[in-house]
Amino acid sequence: MYTIGQVSKISGFSIDTLRYYEKIGLLPPPQRKESGVRIYFQKDIDTLSFLRCLKKTGLSVEEMTEFIHARGFALAHKTPMTEEYAASVKTKVEILTKHVSKLEKQLTDIENVISLTKKKIGTYHDILSQMKE
Repeated sequence: MYTIGQVSKISGFSIDTLRYYEKIGLLPPPQRKESGVRIYFQKDIDTLSFLRCLKKTGLSVEEMTEFIHARGFALAHKTPMTEEYAASVKTKVEILTKHVSKLEKQLTDIENVISLTKKKIGTYHDILSQMKE
C-alpha cells in the first residue's frame, strides 16, 4: 500500500496531477483509510507508468482518457470476442494510428530543424575559418 505522496515520488506525477487524473477518470478512485487518506496499490503505479509512457509520446489528456477507458474495457472483457470488445480494440488502434501519424510529422519537422541547424553551424565554421586567414 502506498500514500499519495509515495505514489507521487514513485510515478513522477505531482500530487495535484494524481488528484486531477482521479477526478477526470484516468485513475480509478483509490481506496481510503478510515481517516480518508488515499491508499494506492501496485496496479495504480503500473497504470501511472503506462500513463507516463502515453504522455511522453505526446498524447493529450483527452486521448489518454479515451485510450485508458478502451484499455480498461478490453482488460475487463478479454474473454470471447464481443462487439463491445472489438469496438474497444478498434478505438485503441484508431487512437494509436492517429498518434503515430502525428509523431511521424513531428519527426520530419525535427529532422528538418536538425538539418538546417547543421548547415548554420557549417556556415559559422566557414566564417571563423575566413577570419583566421
